[in-house]
Amino acid sequence: MAAPSIHFAVRVVYIAVMAKMKLAIATALLASTSIAMTAPAHADAATDFLTMVSSQGLNVGDTPPDVQITLDTANTVCQMLHNGFSPEVVERQVPYVFPQATPTQEAGFVRAAQATLCITAYAPLQPGGDY
Repeated sequence: MAAPSIHFAVRVVYIAVMAKMKLAIATALLASTSIAMTAPAHADAATDFLTMVSSQGLNVGDTPPDVQITLDTANTVCQMLHNGFSPEVVERQVPYVFPQATPTQEAGFVRAAQATLCITAYAPLQPGGDY
């Protein structure tokens, strides 16, 4: 009977790794296309975001690449929100990058991104605007 649970565990790990890889690839593509659009004020928003998330007990990373993954994940959160996904749906994506996050930390991650990074990255379109 142990064999099916080992198979199940391997399958769960495989699914989690593949989801993380897909998110990393999507994030890399988005980051490479948005480099030219980065505003100098983004550094302050990024610092504010990292501070908010850290204060909730979520480890944002100890090395520059780890911090960049955190910021890229937040950018993905902003894009999903901008594309019409609800915050509740977006929260479900956070554990793919932060598997130890609690539901409260997942919600806090999305709220922090909305309050700091999404505002500067995605200004809402106004009806009848000149675009």
